[in-house]
Amino acid sequence: MENSKKLIILLLFILIVTNLQAEKEKAFAFYPFGAYSEETSVFLGSYALYTFRPENLPENYKPSSLELNLIVSYKKQVRILLRNKIFLAEGKYSLGIPLRYYLWPTTFYAVGNQENTDLKEDYTRQYFEFYPYFQYHFKKNITFSTIAYLEKSRITKSDTENSLLAQNVTGYDDYLLSGIGFGLNRDTTDKGYFPTSGSSLTYQVQFYHKSIGSDFNFRKSTFDYRKYATLSPSQTLAGQFLLKTVSGTTPFEKLPDLGNEIRGFDSHKYINDQIVMLRLEDRIFPWQKAGWQRFGFAAFLETGQAMASFSELSIDHQKYSAGIGLRYIMLPLQKLTLRFDFAVSEDGYEMEIISFEAF
Repeated sequence: MENSKKLIILLLFILIVTNLQAEKEKAFAFYPFGAYSEETSVFLGSYALYTFRPENLPENYKPSSLELNLIVSYKKQVRILLRNKIFLAEGKYSLGIPLRYYLWPTTFYAVGNQENTDLKEDYTRQYFEFYPYFQYHFKKNITFSTIAYLEKSRITKSDTENSLLAQNVTGYDDYLLSGIGFGLNRDTTDKGYFPTSGSSLTYQVQFYHKSIGSDFNFRKSTFDYRKYATLSPSQTLAGQFLLKTVSGTTPFEKLPDLGNEIRGFDSHKYINDQIVMLRLEDRIFPWQKAGWQRFGFAAFLETGQAMASFSELSIDHQKYSAGIGLRYIMLPLQKLTLRFDFAVSEDGYEMEIISFEAF
């Protein structure tokens, strides 16, 4: 959602390497896109995804995949994501080696700022992240994960005065993070990319410590519950409750970020030691006619709060967002969607074009 408020021209050219025969599985999807913002000038990008479903893999598991997202701006800014997942032993184990690199402008609004959101400054961050993981799948619906984290970050350019970032904000200087994480997930949903029934419950904890090379000591925890209900063969109601917390000396870039979760707000606008979020989304694919089956709609309502402690949780400080979206199914049997969402909040509006559902 970064900088989408400031988009002057938004162009999307969809080139999908599939056909309209939904009875045949397609393994490759691709589309290019472009846009314009004041911070980047014109930028162009492309997204590609290759998937492969091994035999005997449970239906609710997302398939093995290789994903590439590349964005380059006229001002020589770059965003690269390379992500993969491979299943072993007929789905008993899976592993991935994701890589992420950013050299991209963004905005800092101050930690814990709820009222004076005009208080901000722009900066450009160079960021490299490597987080290999290994998963052990118990039965068909329980997964245990181990993850290693390595991250290098530095600010390459910021506003002249640096009045906000220079005020003893943790993570303003260059830093290296290294850590380990563990996760447990119970998933009873019916499909991997587009669940229509069942639920998913995930708890994950990450530890960063100087004893393993990190510049900061802190812990980050995530509790994520998702529920899906089939209203009709063409309509699904989805809900999510999310809780994220940190403790210790945490760089501001790693603080829970409400804008990264709720559509309708800028990233980094509401960050603090804890966030809580609740949202509902109605998804419908109303047409059965050939040529129109892949097109659908969504309507969503979201609310949440960023806070220093749970004692500050209050209806008065809740942030609300509502919106509508368009959907296009790129891979029919897997029902992998490309979504365009338009969200409105008290801060204005945001537009998002991306693969996969929000949750």
